[in-house]
Amino acid sequence: MSWLSTFNSSSSVTSFSSWNPSHENPCKWDYIQCTRNGFVSDIKIMSINLPTTFPTQVLSFPFLKVLILSNCNLTGQIPTSIGNLSSPLGILDLSFNALTGSIPPEIGRLSQLKQLSLSSNFLQGQIPKEIGSCSELQQLELFDNQLSGKIPEEIIDKQSFR
Repeated sequence: MSWLSTFNSSSSVTSFSSWNPSHENPCKWDYIQCTRNGFVSDIKIMSINLPTTFPTQVLSFPFLKVLILSNCNLTGQIPTSIGNLSSPLGILDLSFNALTGSIPPEIGRLSQLKQLSLSSNFLQGQIPKEIGSCSELQQLELFDNQLSGKIPEEIIDKQSFR
């Protein structure tokens, strides 16, 4: 988790005091959960000031099921490499940050995604039709952004959102 060294906010450092880079396995770190076999499955960081860009390092965990980086002051764009996750990612929550740019169409490659929350950022452009490829998607939250256009038919036709 070398991305933590990219900032030096004292409140953030305190929140991550259990994150010791010399540990071979981060399963005992705060905000991290692992499978029985010791693979990182959940990263849940909420309401901690991380004034940095999206940490692409978190995309390297092959068994990641939950990625929540909400209300963390993340900046920059959502990387297109997010679609390269070979994991069974079911929840992606990047809400309440300062992310910019467009929603990468590569999110549509996350076939097991059940919840996608990108609300309360500064995202622009249209909602990519590729999100309709997320056949398991049950919850889609995109409010409070600067998105334009209509919801693509590919999303509406395949989903029954509540």
